[in-house]
Amino acid sequence: MRGIAPESLPHGAYSAPGAGSYRGRMTGKAADVPSFSFPLPRAPLAGAVTRIGKVSVAVRLALDGVLDVTCPGGPDRARALAALDALASGVFVQGMASPEPRISSDAGHRFRQLRSAHEPPSILAFEGVCRTDFERALDGVRIRVTGEVDYRLEVHATRESADGTDFGNELASIGGLVLIGTTISDHPELRDRLTAKP
Repeated sequence: MRGIAPESLPHGAYSAPGAGSYRGRMTGKAADVPSFSFPLPRAPLAGAVTRIGKVSVAVRLALDGVLDVTCPGGPDRARALAALDALASGVFVQGMASPEPRISSDAGHRFRQLRSAHEPPSILAFEGVCRTDFERALDGVRIRVTGEVDYRLEVHATRESADGTDFGNELASIGGLVLIGTTISDHPELRDRLTAKP
C-alpha cells in the first residue's frame, strides 16, 4: 500500500542509489577520507498517511546523528547533496501491529530496534540504530554515504469517533506502507547542514 505524504513533510522525486561498495577497491587511498559531514535534523525525513475504514494512520521516520559523505577526487558539494537525496528514498514499513516493525529502504539501510513504547493516547514509537552505507553514481562518479545513526519510527492512529484506542486490527490489515521521503537538495535549511571536513 502506498500512503499519501503528510502535508508537513516536504518531498520530491528520487532515483535509486547505485549498487556496490568502495570496500576492497579504495582502501588506504585519499578517496576513503570523507569529504563532508551531514548532521541529520531531528524532524521526520519520511512519512505517509493512509486510512482504514474510520481509522487514520500516520507513519513518520526520523533519523538523528551525523553521516559522512565521501567524494572521490575531492569535495564536490553538488554531487554530495545529490547523493543525500537518496537517503530517505523508498522507505517501506511492514508489521506496524507487531512489537518490531520491519523497515527497509532503497538505500539498503539496516535498522536494529532497541526499544518501543506506547505514548498515550495513540502513538506507537519504535527506536533503535540505523546503519547507513550506500553509494550513488553521478556522472560517472560514485559518491558514498556512511554512518550509524539513531532512528525513531512513529505510528499514530486516530479514529473518527474517538472511541477506543485499540487499533491492532486496522494496523495489521495495512500490510505495508511506502513512506514519501524528503529530497535534501530541495530545502535550503537541509542543504546548509552539509559541511566540508577540515
